[in-house]
Amino acid sequence: MKIGTKIRELRRKRGMTQEQLSEYLNVSYQAVSKWENGTAYPDITLVPVIASVFGVSTDCLFGLNDNVENERTKEFREEYRSLCMKGDNRGRVQIMREALAEFPNNYEFMDCLARSIFRTTDDKSSIDEAVSLCKKILNGCSDEMIRCSAIQTLSRLYSCAGERELAVKFAQMLPPIRYSREYALECALCGEERNYQIQLNAFELLLDVSSKLLARAGTGAGRRAFYEEDISAEDELYIYEKTELILKSLFDDGNYGVVSGKLAQVCRFRARYYANSGEYGKAMEQLYMSEKYADMFENNKNIGKKYTTPFFDRLSIEFYGTRHGDSSEYGRILRKIRQWNCFDPIRNTDEFILFEKRIEEKAESVRA
Repeated sequence: MKIGTKIRELRRKRGMTQEQLSEYLNVSYQAVSKWENGTAYPDITLVPVIASVFGVSTDCLFGLNDNVENERTKEFREEYRSLCMKGDNRGRVQIMREALAEFPNNYEFMDCLARSIFRTTDDKSSIDEAVSLCKKILNGCSDEMIRCSAIQTLSRLYSCAGERELAVKFAQMLPPIRYSREYALECALCGEERNYQIQLNAFELLLDVSSKLLARAGTGAGRRAFYEEDISAEDELYIYEKTELILKSLFDDGNYGVVSGKLAQVCRFRARYYANSGEYGKAMEQLYMSEKYADMFENNKNIGKKYTTPFFDRLSIEFYGTRHGDSSEYGRILRKIRQWNCFDPIRNTDEFILFEKRIEEKAESVRA
């Protein structure tokens, strides 16, 4: 029987200790240890409970469908990532619905569906569905990473629904940034591993800080933007220019790597600014610049190379971090130019149509 080996595998995968699992099951940690060592088996009445804790079927616990399930879940994950890279949010929702139809107890797929719904709709019934999925995760899932993701999504969903008290309640359930795994590793590691972690943390913070600087430009800067659009057109353009300057000053050798994705974002916002001002020639120039930076971002020739700025010379350029979790840069360009109605006056021009078609082809090719 493989149940002990399977329990150990699932427990470690979710970052649980034997003591934590024993608390969930109301047994001694010595009992869990005996199961995993193969010197004893769980009581038959505990098998469904153990399966529920890990979000798997009882067949999975006995190793009866490992090959089939692993292959199918891998296929769903790859298709989901491909749709993310292409910026196809509605496709993400559909593929995760299909995944959950086959694996209704898979908490990872529940989390992916909830986050995808959040990105595609403000419809109340859909938001309610996503909220229900997140609560199901919190009630049954023991994987702390998935639970934290669900809590964050709940906060965002309630914020979108205008339920600010609930949004704040769930946001406050997450630990402060100073207690994060990444900060703890700075102290736990030593030597080059520590140097790498410090630079990695600084890099992630740089991307996040630049997003917060852009947020001051108002509601057009995304869901995290300032709640009120209380800024003048001149100051909006100033924010884009200064954010770009800060990023380029840290990478003044032109070896931008992933930061080229953030520069592409700055250009998109600047294109929006010019389109809103009726300066469509300048708007197209900025869209072309956004494409140029996206090309740099998606350049496969960067793989294996390192940044040359002394601030981040321990990091490899292919590290994507938070900037690549959502979609390719081409997918981001497509999503924004189709979402922003400021481009409507030039949407049917030959220049804009050719640009959109080229970006769409590039987005498709990224995961081909």
